Amino acid sequence: MEELKAHENNETWTLVEKPPGVKTIGCRWVFRIKNDPSGIIYKSRLCAKGCSQHYQIDYTETFSPTVRYDSVRILLSEACQYDLKIVQFDVKTAFLYGDIKENIYMNPPEGIESPPNFVCKLNRSLYGLKQAPRPHTKLEKKNIVSEVKIPYKEAGFTHASCIVSRPDIMFGVSLVSRYLNCYDSTHWAVVKKILKYLKETKEMGILYSKVKNTVEGYSDSDYAADSDTRRSTTGYVFTKNAAAITWATQRQQSIALSTTEAEFMAACSAAKEALWIKDYYLILVHIIKTVSV
Repeated sequence: MEELKAHENNETWTLVEKPPGVKTIGCRWVFRIKNDPSGIIYKSRLCAKGCSQHYQIDYTETFSPTVRYDSVRILLSEACQYDLKIVQFDVKTAFLYGDIKENIYMNPPEGIESPPNFVCKLNRSLYGLKQAPRPHTKLEKKNIVSEVKIPYKEAGFTHASCIVSRPDIMFGVSLVSRYLNCYDSTHWAVVKKILKYLKETKEMGILYSKVKNTVEGYSDSDYAADSDTRRSTTGYVFTKNAAAITWATQRQQSIALSTTEAEFMAACSAAKEALWIKDYYLILVHIIKTVSV
């Protein structure tokens, strides 16, 4: 089995006699069928039962950083600007490459022959552990640069779409996302309308070019449009050579007392994003010529 071979090659665990007084965690095999262009592939994955772990005993920190899509789009625009080659790759069984510092003992999985009273002492991270993603990201930094009747919540993938490449649906998705816990058929009709719009405009996208090396930002705000909270909504977008690289729309955290105050709050959010973009370009060792908000 490929999964077991990966664990064996990475020395994920060591079989040791169970120390007295030590509580072990369980594990289970998870099987799935994956449709591949070349045919059907049966996949298996060994997962630890992290639900039985105890804080400060089996794990401490669980935070794992993830990339901002804004960063990805800026890199894509720079690659277009300077004719750079873009390479994408995936690390197979990535979680198995990170070492763990805690002493975690796991019951031997099915398919592993072990002497009586022997358990697996984990040397590396394993899927299902509370801290599973963290050792993997630390390794990269060191060595490498409830059921519902209608699928309202399941339609949340539209949020990922608007984050990645569709700023035109950002406000609509932000609006329907406010009712994830109190939706009805009216809200579902709006979600279907967004999905239909995406289907009809699936050829639309963002085109990056190398006309000029400038970044511009724009911000705007309505005034007390949310009838439930009377809060205003901020919106901003930043473009590189007229192509969007980062954008957002969100309700303001406090109630604005005038349209001017709402506009200032929106401009403040855009200014903070502009500072982040400028710092990001400094990391890329490029000089930004103009940033207008």
